[in-house]
Amino acid sequence: MDACRTRIAALCGRELIVVVNRGRNKVEKFRGKIRDMYDAVFTVESENGLSCFAYSDVLTKNVKFLDGAVR
Repeated sequence: MDACRTRIAALCGRELIVVVNRGRNKVEKFRGKIRDMYDAVFTVESENGLSCFAYSDVLTKNVKFLDGAVR
């Protein structure tokens, strides 16, 4: 879990494409930046507002990050 937090901390402030698997073949993609990190969760700010995810979502690959600078 600490390695996951370290990787997410390295992405803070960078433009990212966030890919979220919501289950039942529902995948959501949006541009955003990691805004804050807390003990169990982190927040991502996008044009649609603020989203909150757990570090376990990244470990289970329900949340993935792609480089948002590349178009």
